[in-house]
Amino acid sequence: AGKDDYYSNFLAYCTPELRTIGQAVDDMKRAVASGRAFDANVRYVNAEQGVDERRSVRGAPLKDSNWYLVSILPYGVLDEVIEGMGTSMARGAMSSAAVLAAGILLVFLLYLRMVRGQMEEARDARKKAEKAQAAAEHANRTKSEFLSNMSHDIRTPMNAIVGLTSIARDHVDDSARVDSCLKKIMISGKQLLGLINDVLDMSKIESGKMTLKLEEISLRETMETMCDIVRPQIRDKGQNFDVHISNILSENVYCDGVRLNQVLLNFLSNAMKFTPEGGRVDIELWQERSPKGAAFVRTHFVVRDTGIGMSEEFKSKIFTAFEREDSRRVHRTQGTGLGMAISKYIVDAMEGSIEVESEPGKGTRFHVAVDLERAAEAESGMNLPPWNILVVDDSAELRRTAALSLRELGTRPQTCRSGEEAVELLQKAHADGNGDYFAALIDYKMDGGMSGVQTALKLRELLGESVPLLLISAYDWDDIEEEALKAGLGGFIPKPLFKSTLYRALNRLRDGGAVAEAEAPGEEKPSLDGLRVLLAEDQPINAEIAATILEEAGASVDHAEDGAIASRRFRESAEGWYDVVLMDLRMPRMDGIEAARTIRAMERSDAGTVPIIALTADAYAEDAKRCLDAGMNAHMAKPIDVKLLLRKLAELRRHRTDESGNA
Repeated sequence: AGKDDYYSNFLAYCTPELRTIGQAVDDMKRAVASGRAFDANVRYVNAEQGVDERRSVRGAPLKDSNWYLVSILPYGVLDEVIEGMGTSMARGAMSSAAVLAAGILLVFLLYLRMVRGQMEEARDARKKAEKAQAAAEHANRTKSEFLSNMSHDIRTPMNAIVGLTSIARDHVDDSARVDSCLKKIMISGKQLLGLINDVLDMSKIESGKMTLKLEEISLRETMETMCDIVRPQIRDKGQNFDVHISNILSENVYCDGVRLNQVLLNFLSNAMKFTPEGGRVDIELWQERSPKGAAFVRTHFVVRDTGIGMSEEFKSKIFTAFEREDSRRVHRTQGTGLGMAISKYIVDAMEGSIEVESEPGKGTRFHVAVDLERAAEAESGMNLPPWNILVVDDSAELRRTAALSLRELGTRPQTCRSGEEAVELLQKAHADGNGDYFAALIDYKMDGGMSGVQTALKLRELLGESVPLLLISAYDWDDIEEEALKAGLGGFIPKPLFKSTLYRALNRLRDGGAVAEAEAPGEEKPSLDGLRVLLAEDQPINAEIAATILEEAGASVDHAEDGAIASRRFRESAEGWYDVVLMDLRMPRMDGIEAARTIRAMERSDAGTVPIIALTADAYAEDAKRCLDAGMNAHMAKPIDVKLLLRKLAELRRHRTDESGNA
């Protein structure tokens, strides 16, 4: 009740000429209102009395009361006392009273210093507590937002899976409808798997347990996989998509292929999500010599879009976990806020770099550069006859790189930028009779003028079937196959146009220049006819999936419900009976690691040579190392990549056939 009176008395004491009193009183009021100590240095001026001195004002709340202990001490008193003490001591004459007074003042000074120190410590502790509280509140808000986003983003593909499954069951007699539902279910399943992987990866990163698994990979296959994954989404969103490859020094490199795919898919996924209908999404790959030496090659990946872009403020924290830009533009877009943080961690682990260029409304460009160790080229002796090959594409960069690759293959390439130019060149060459083109590679989508299909129609009208016409495109062949075949196009080469891609496509034209049969991107399923597989899997649904895939490829499958049964069946089988063992890791009674060691320890000729492949949901590098340490030959993560599994088994089969010398 007396606080206001105290402030008035304090003001009267200090006089209106006190220049800093207003600020001091404001500080005092705030401190008293919150029950805190206060500390102020003020200047007392009284012109009439000739006073101009500094004063120290300190206040501290008395425990269990509404009172404050306030001390007001002129600095001059202390200065004079200390100076007088020094003078007196120098003269060697000091009375006992002076000594006592000096001692009292010294004790008082020390007390004030102690009180001031305690007040400063209390102030520092309060600031730290306030910062900690603010950080905790921010973390709590971030966690709540993350859980809300995760709930939404998990339920979205789950809703699609459940709903589409219901639709497929209701239209089981409509094969086209069922097929459409199944494709969309697969896409939704991959989205859900990506979300789960992001959360698990973030957990691994925070615990410091994420490691890279180096293996030989094909950059051609990596880029083709990226294109296969994004094409359906690009088509559904009505976006434009292209792939640019240049200056490839080594198609095969050593890298963690799974993690590299994860980084590129994160960038491509963001580009597609934040680019409106009609916008562009491009991916580029090029290489240059590495500063690490001739055994390495610096590899550049660029994902570029014409989407909504991002603010400078968010760009500075894009690689922070759980962060999403707080903008109405992005609230309708799925995302956990983990993908960019994980991508940055992976690229850092590869000792690479990420550059980001973005501007609101003008799109975003992510540039990743990593030094990768070269691997031996899988295909050697890629040579073609000196054919005249025409490349038609509106991209100057693609024309340049395609011509370079074709020249290295031994052909004589020529390029042009439009369908009209292609018609003119081919018609003139055909009329001359001595410079006809062996084949023409025509881009599907060209800006302005004739499209690839229109160009093919015109060429067939003028030239008939004399020149093979192959379509090149980053789009899905299934979407354009019907109109392409009607236009007389006899083949399809999917972008990206690696040298090996061009070689395989054109090599099929060797026999008398016959037009190759059009085929969709990808490879035929390898045959596993006669392959005998021991499958150790405790989950019936997983066992059914694996067995169906293998049996449809021609293999015979013997299913064991756990590791103990699998090792017993191997022991009881004739030597050499099983060609391969597929081993789950987490099984009852005996897990896959123990089962693999049990098989390797058996005293029979095939125990040490039969291929054992881990087929497991334990998908990390340390899991793969555990499998290899237990004597397994390879590690493959669930969900099953059908093409990869069949290709791996076909390679094992060829290898064993070559070793045995059998046809």
